[in-house]
Amino acid sequence: MSSSSTITPFADVDLPLPDRRDGKVRTSYALGSAHRLTAPYQALRTQDGHLTVGGNNQKLWERLCAVVGRDELVQDPRFASNDSRMANRAELVEELESALAARGTDEWVGALLEAGVPAGPIHDYAEVFADPHTRAREMEVTLEHPVEGAISALGIPVKLSDTPGAVRRAAPLLGEHTEEVLREAGFSSEEISAIVGAAASSGDTAVPPGGAQARP
Repeated sequence: MSSSSTITPFADVDLPLPDRRDGKVRTSYALGSAHRLTAPYQALRTQDGHLTVGGNNQKLWERLCAVVGRDELVQDPRFASNDSRMANRAELVEELESALAARGTDEWVGALLEAGVPAGPIHDYAEVFADPHTRAREMEVTLEHPVEGAISALGIPVKLSDTPGAVRRAAPLLGEHTEEVLREAGFSSEEISAIVGAAASSGDTAVPPGGAQARP
C-alpha cells in the first residue's frame, strides 16, 4: 500500500455516482481508503503510523472493539449496525483512532490478527524495501546510471524458473542509445554522424521525426 502521508479518508468534493440498485444517480463522497458499503473498512491512524482494518461485519466489529479496549462502542447506537456505522463514519473513525493512538502499528496489527480481525500495516517506501519479503523476492536491484552512478530500481515481480527476467540497465538518457539503434538499423558511421549532428544543431539530442528510416 501507499505511504501513510498520502491517505485522505474523507474529502469535501461531491461526486455523482450511479447507484447500482436502481440505476439512479445520487450524490456521494470521495472516501479515500474507506469502503463505500461497509465500515470500518479502511486505513486508520495509530501512535506511529497507519494500519488498515476490516471490521466489516458484526462479528469482526465486535472483535475489533474488544481488541482496542472499546467494548462499549458495540452498544453505542451510532455504531450498533453497519448502516449506523456508515451514517456516522466520521465519528466512528474518531473513536477508533483515539483508541489506536495508545499503541504502535505493529503491536496493533499483531493483536488484531491474533483475534481474527483482518489488518495490515501501511508502509512508507523505506519500510517497503526493508521488508524481508521484498528482499527475499529481489524486488530491489542496483543498477549503474551514466550520470547518477549506482541507483536502486524495482526488480521483476514475476519469477519464472526456466526463463527468469532481469532488469539489466537503468532508464536511458535522452538520445543515449541513438547511435547504437541507428547502427543496428544499418546506418553507416558517416550517416549516423550526419543524423546526430542535424539533431544537435536543431537543439534536440534525439533523432528528428522522419530524419532516419531503417534500412530494408
